[in-house]
Amino acid sequence: MPLPYGVVAIGDWAFRDCTGLTSVTLPGSLTTIGERAFLGCTGLLSVTLPHSVTNIGDCPFYRCTSLAFITVEASNRAYSSLDGVLVNKSQDSLVEYPPGQSGGYVVPNSVASIADKAFWGCTGLTSVTIPDSVTSIGHYVA
Repeated sequence: MPLPYGVVAIGDWAFRDCTGLTSVTLPGSLTTIGERAFLGCTGLLSVTLPHSVTNIGDCPFYRCTSLAFITVEASNRAYSSLDGVLVNKSQDSLVEYPPGQSGGYVVPNSVASIADKAFWGCTGLTSVTIPDSVTSIGHYVA
């Protein structure tokens, strides 16, 4: 589903429980994705954040159990993707782990902080290895 160019924000809980939504094309005008914007979109398979997104609320993809990778355009100044995991641009803060990934996860050594609720709803996640580089872990991480 393509959102029209000119949309600058997706509000909190905007696409809640849209279980039939399998993909979304976010416009280059988008700057903000609200808290739990895609909550419960269990059919969502892929998402690419455009260069323009600079503000993301807590758990935008919470309970998106089919979403295994979050991709970010390379030209985005605020965020990037590290092996499908949403991180900030400098890759020292883990923002959100895709809820559709399963198995164990080793947090990269570049990460110093893990954001609030970064692993919320990751029911297939069996273990997390946190390196010594991590000095801050947010609230309600899992």
